[in-house]
Amino acid sequence: MSERADGLRRRRDLLKEELARVELQLSAEESGSANGAGDAPPVDPEALAEQILSQYRSPPAAVAGKAKSGCIAAAVFGIGLLLALAALGIFLYARSLHGH
Repeated sequence: MSERADGLRRRRDLLKEELARVELQLSAEESGSANGAGDAPPVDPEALAEQILSQYRSPPAAVAGKAKSGCIAAAVFGIGLLLALAALGIFLYARSLHGH
């Protein structure tokens, strides 16, 4: 659930930044219209995209750590499931020998 909260916080921060950009462009447009200059400052789309993507990038070590812990959890679960099935099989076999 904390990953969802982190994602929502990132979205909120991105929206705040976008709102600040719009406010800046709006104030520049309004002051430019009053002065006769109507050009807003240019926005580099590649720089903006890189800025947004950099907020979502994880360091490779963090990704590798999450993958490793996920593999270990899956292995432990699989071994536990095999042991439980083996114990059930032994129990049922022993029960059938005693004629219950």
